Amino acid sequence: MDNPITVAAVLCLALVAGGLSAQPEHINVRDHITRAGNPADHTAAIRAAFAEAAQTGMRVVYFPRGYYTVSEAIDIRHATPVSPGGANITQTNPDQDIFVTPGVWRIVLSGFVFRGGRDHVADAMASEALGAGCAAPCRI
Repeated sequence: MDNPITVAAVLCLALVAGGLSAQPEHINVRDHITRAGNPADHTAAIRAAFAEAAQTGMRVVYFPRGYYTVSEAIDIRHATPVSPGGANITQTNPDQDIFVTPGVWRIVLSGFVFRGGRDHVADAMASEALGAGCAAPCRI
């Protein structure tokens, strides 16, 4: 390694390899569910995913296909929940919403199936003058 060309090549490879580290494009809600370890209620884990999104500036929380159970509303104002389809979220508390969007002007949800709860998606600023919500192709 005394050859200056070899040293330069190794340094260049190290810089390129370090610069190619994969940054996630979203927060995966399943990672938080694995850490929380409560199979009966995913509320805390899903809230943790949205909190991480808010802290890191990540704009998407990804919900893989599967079944999720919540007992309290999930505030989604800082990131958009996204699913490829087949993300089934059940609210076990009839007096709670599934998602709430306080202060959100516009949101699009896709690929979710909602069950239970008071409102599936509630806007704390519900007013047609302030914006619109579009849920497609969600089944509600």
